[in-house]
Amino acid sequence: MGNAHVQTGGTASTPSTSARLLQMGVGRILTSSITQRVRYAETDGMGVVYYANYLIWFEVGRNDLFRHIGLPYAEVESRGIYVPVSEVRCRILLPARYDDEITVHTSIREVRSRKMVLEYRIERDRLLLAEGETTHICLNAEQRVTTMPEWMNAKLRD
Repeated sequence: MGNAHVQTGGTASTPSTSARLLQMGVGRILTSSITQRVRYAETDGMGVVYYANYLIWFEVGRNDLFRHIGLPYAEVESRGIYVPVSEVRCRILLPARYDDEITVHTSIREVRSRKMVLEYRIERDRLLLAEGETTHICLNAEQRVTTMPEWMNAKLRD
């Protein structure tokens, strides 16, 4: 199967995004990439990105991925389903600095009946700065763990 590709332009202050389906072995892996500049507010006094911002960038990537596969969070939540982070891991290999252009690559690693795992790679000029993953559980409107609805599961696996 070929690659499907969506691209929207961006500026220094507006992220540019792309999402694509990649054929990998037996199944497909869905990946989203979003590029943005490091803002001054995201850095410490030395111009180095404060560590917690990597987790925010994971969220930016996750929202971009979900939007491109037709599952914007607002719509998912309006249907009574919530997917909070239950576990997070982030390994910072090299620092990002003020005004760097970074790209956050997000992919779905695993989908199960009640959880999903997403992987992230943050790069500058194709140089890996950080990598990590988030695990999300599926909750219903009463905030109880529930089986992922079929309409959601199908989009995450397709």
